Amino acid sequence: MQQWLDEQLARKDKGWIGTKLQARYYTPWLKTLNAGASSEVTDDIPDLKTGWQRLTPEGLADARKPDAAPIWKSMVARPN
Repeated sequence: MQQWLDEQLARKDKGWIGTKLQARYYTPWLKTLNAGASSEVTDDIPDLKTGWQRLTPEGLADARKPDAAPIWKSMVARPN
């Protein structure tokens, strides 16, 4: 997801609201999730603050500019 978000924000016609989606926010959120996923301790819930909402499909859709293509089109266009 990190790579996809980085690529999305690097595009000239990115279609994202810059105040709602920034690498300085999502990078620590994703690092925290990765660290938690690789940890043997499963009882701790990572503190992502607003990341819990922003990293959902609804949160990403909210961070799109009103005239931008829907989020799922840009996700589908990415090869696996």
